[in-house]
Amino acid sequence: GEQAVVELVELIRRAEKSGAAKEDILLAAARKFAWAYVPRFYRFEYRQGRIISFAPTMPDLPRRFENAVVEDFENAPVPLRPIVPFTQAVHERVSVEIMRGCPGRCRFCQASFTRRPVRCRSVEKIVEIAETCYRATGFDTVGLLSLSTADYPHLEQLVSRLHDIFERRYVGISLPSLRVDRHLKLVPELAASVRKSGLTVAVEAASEKLRQVVNKPLRDADLFAAFEAAYRAGWQKLKLYFMVGLPGETDDDIRRIVHLSRELAVLGAKVGNRVGRINITVSWLVPKPHTPFGYLGQKPKSYFENARKLILAEKRKLRAGFLQFKFHNIERSILESALARGDRRLADVIETAWRNGAKFDLWDEHFDCGLWESAFARFGVDLNAAAQRPFAVDEILPWQHLGGPDKNRLLGHLEKALVQAGTIG
Repeated sequence: GEQAVVELVELIRRAEKSGAAKEDILLAAARKFAWAYVPRFYRFEYRQGRIISFAPTMPDLPRRFENAVVEDFENAPVPLRPIVPFTQAVHERVSVEIMRGCPGRCRFCQASFTRRPVRCRSVEKIVEIAETCYRATGFDTVGLLSLSTADYPHLEQLVSRLHDIFERRYVGISLPSLRVDRHLKLVPELAASVRKSGLTVAVEAASEKLRQVVNKPLRDADLFAAFEAAYRAGWQKLKLYFMVGLPGETDDDIRRIVHLSRELAVLGAKVGNRVGRINITVSWLVPKPHTPFGYLGQKPKSYFENARKLILAEKRKLRAGFLQFKFHNIERSILESALARGDRRLADVIETAWRNGAKFDLWDEHFDCGLWESAFARFGVDLNAAAQRPFAVDEILPWQHLGGPDKNRLLGHLEKALVQAGTIG
């Protein structure tokens, strides 16, 4: 949190004034702050590639750490005079963080389980920040930011207040996405306030069964009702997010992504005069640390390649040219899985890949998976095997000393998901 940074800087400043060496400063931070993990003061032991022990090498050091949390989020510092660049920025808008944390429990999502407790700013404070930043910048859009803006408990009141203030100034409101099961009644009002560049819904899975598996209980009825309301309110461009590689997923579930998207697009013609324009982004499940699915191995590359073929073939079969699909890079998702759930032994892999030219990997024109495969191989690790590796429930996980949710809670969610998926009885 912001306050943790200040506390750390103050400690370093005092230590440097007293002439303390770097090692002493690090040790002082490790002993003083429950959130300060200094890897050099801890030792791991391994057997057959797995962690068998974790312990500090110095006395009076904790074995487990806690998140640094800003308790008073309402009054946390906010930049009220954002820099206005001389060139056009990607998100050229006033951005206001309205909530920190996520009340959801999506089993694939790290933020759902680690960003606790959930804290909200008041409507009055958000409006005050938005007005102040608008006067300092002149931007024509106010973005309401959080991990799950749609779960902000006073969203309807907030949108109404901002609309009253900014409508006459021709300033729009931008929302990352909507929870259609909760905010259906908001859609008509949003039509007057929110930029109609697009309406985004993170569906995650095309079947209600799989949504139960990931613990996102969105009903098809609510989804169709929300899209109908959006079409009636004037939206024509909509965006859907789906994820492939979930427990219990079948080929029919994957094809259902196309069918559901097509049905939602055709609904536009029934409500208005034309088929809706829907952009669909498909990502590949990356099991994340501190989540129930973090114990699972990632699906192999061939699975994702076949899923992409199934989707595009089904699109051609249905003659759904009005659906625009975008797929995450499969090799990058595999690399993410391997790195996300690795331990300190991957440090040499990362440095080697960097020295061999792996830079700006989020840009397709720079990403070279071969560099990473070579770096992994140099240290005797297979990239794909690392990504697909499952963890035993009694195993010491590479990240469990770093805090996060209770292990038994995660395992309870995992067991329930596997039962719902039909993979265990």
